[in-house]
Amino acid sequence: MQTTNEVKGTTSQRLAYVVDAHNLGCLVRIAGESSTRRAEYSEAIQQHGVVIRSCHLVIVDESVSPLQVIWRLGTIGTVLTLDAGMLTLDLGYRRITIPFQDQRQPEERARQLVGGDRVLLRGSPLEQAVVIDVLSAGELSHPGRLLAAALDVIAKRNVIQ
Repeated sequence: MQTTNEVKGTTSQRLAYVVDAHNLGCLVRIAGESSTRRAEYSEAIQQHGVVIRSCHLVIVDESVSPLQVIWRLGTIGTVLTLDAGMLTLDLGYRRITIPFQDQRQPEERARQLVGGDRVLLRGSPLEQAVVIDVLSAGELSHPGRLLAAALDVIAKRNVIQ
């Protein structure tokens, strides 16, 4: 597992788990930390109607106070079953069954998912999402890799000034 410093981006953007959410902001736990902090949604998040729930992984900008959610990266769900190529997950607010598509790194796929595993899904609509990481002890297995890839996409879209 990576340390907090390895999870931190080259700028002030950090991965964060949404603990609770409402219409203007949320309570987040920065990856690698134990305490929670208040965050508001960026203007872009609000203008585009991006829904943020307690099952989401987001990127926050910690150069402002309060923190600002600038990107929704994925959805975290708990595996209920994996059977005949179908993955059933509990997202906390609903259960969903989707075709199992494993886009973890090849060496990570050797470990089969089992009931109780928490996974990070990426994709929209959620019914077409793919598994991109597994959580261990409440933390992403590869936060640095995910943050770097996400920041690259965000920079290409000119979201970060």
